[in-house]
Amino acid sequence: MTITVERIGKGATAFTFSAIANGEATDVLEMKNGIGLAASLQTTGTFDGGTVTLEVSNDGVTFYDWKDIEGTAIGMTAAGYAEFCVAARYVRLGLAGGAGGAMVGIIVAQG
Repeated sequence: MTITVERIGKGATAFTFSAIANGEATDVLEMKNGIGLAASLQTTGTFDGGTVTLEVSNDGVTFYDWKDIEGTAIGMTAAGYAEFCVAARYVRLGLAGGAGGAMVGIIVAQG
């Protein structure tokens, strides 16, 4: 699994997490310099019954599922797109609960 970072202009940065296998969490991404006030997540690949989650942390050690304003954990079970706001210092993606599969996740953050 690799993370590719691309500055795309006007304060926005794209982070591409490639080859995330079922049962894995990605490397931790530190949201520096105010990046992350507004962000989006796009996922593609083979989920095979798994769920992609966005996990957040302020200490980089203990991670929690990112939740919407109503307290519901956000997860994707198929390729998709979601917009969110996040103030956490660290984020990572996870793919779990499936029979196999692998996916790619792209976070674009602007802050």
